[in-house]
Amino acid sequence: QNIARPQAEARMASIIRAIVPLPALFVLLATTASAEVALDTLFQDHAVLQRGRPIPVTGRAAPGEKVTVRFGTTSASAAAGADGRFRVELPAMEASIDGRTLAVEAPSGRVELRDIVVGEVWFCSGQSNMEWTVDASNEADRAKMVAAKLPIRSFKAPHVTANAPRDRVDGSWRVAGAETVGGFTAVGFWFGADLARAFMLEVPVGLVDISWGGTRIEPWIPLDEMAKSEFADR
Repeated sequence: QNIARPQAEARMASIIRAIVPLPALFVLLATTASAEVALDTLFQDHAVLQRGRPIPVTGRAAPGEKVTVRFGTTSASAAAGADGRFRVELPAMEASIDGRTLAVEAPSGRVELRDIVVGEVWFCSGQSNMEWTVDASNEADRAKMVAAKLPIRSFKAPHVTANAPRDRVDGSWRVAGAETVGGFTAVGFWFGADLARAFMLEVPVGLVDISWGGTRIEPWIPLDEMAKSEFADR
């Protein structure tokens, strides 16, 4: 055992010497990756942008570089901050059911999104009553029959937790149709159907489903607001 121990320690020392430089490599790789243009979660193919208000397009690029956003015939630019975060604000637009391309360009890269429309965007939040799907509800067959006739799209946020806001989570926008609507929130879908009919089907409706059955109210409140509440010291 006394002979084996020095050998083991020498081997461990060589392993440590080999491992120590790796964090610097990881940092380099992370820095390189973060320098590429990346948009925040809701900016994906088939997304719905809110009509009638300035449209902020947000994401990450190389620190300080100029980022230009083009949507149809409209464009705007802004510089990424020291942390790489950028916010480019497009002017308010009228609703449009016609899908267009949204392109984001910077010296470090380019992102192009397809089939982007402008309409009404609503957040569908709550517990299991909001998360309950079309497939699990009454009139699921009827929903599948009418879904393709309605300009409705949905984004379902995954069940993930974080102590601070995150730029990205998994998930994607889905266009309502017989094949997709079964996974939509039932309450949200029929609400969207009523809206779409009220707008004479000329205004797309985007449903951002952030429901999570059984959750308490506290995790939905920003930490800085919680700190101000009368319950902060309890």
